[in-house]
Amino acid sequence: MSDRLYPVHICCNDPDNGNMGRHAYGIVLKFSVWHDFELGGGDCTFSHVEKKPRTIRLGRHEYPYQRMASWVGNWCWNAYYLRPVIAAKLVGNLMRDGRWQNEGGLVEACEAWERQDVFGFMKIWSDELFPKPDGGPVLASATDDL
Repeated sequence: MSDRLYPVHICCNDPDNGNMGRHAYGIVLKFSVWHDFELGGGDCTFSHVEKKPRTIRLGRHEYPYQRMASWVGNWCWNAYYLRPVIAAKLVGNLMRDGRWQNEGGLVEACEAWERQDVFGFMKIWSDELFPKPDGGPVLASATDDL
């Protein structure tokens, strides 16, 4: 089993007090320290279970997670770390859902999202999250920040 985990940040906490809410208002797929893929407009039901098996429920789908962190960035966001197959399932479901709109990210990832190309999107996410040993940028748009 791979030890590579895909970080998924979900805006799910009450902005007034930081307590867990019942809706997801935003999703950020963390590509690297420098790059995110941002989704908004979804506003769907959300919950998580911290007892084993640990799962998040987003809309009608459940996804097991390996670990989580509360209040990442600010107290409205939690981070969940998913195995590769589960991350791909999440991406595919979000693409098909239609409520979640791309609000920013690497050009190649945005294009894969618009094509609903789960395999292509996951390849870009993997290449950015786990760069090649030579340390050079994988994608042309990743060099824009250098």
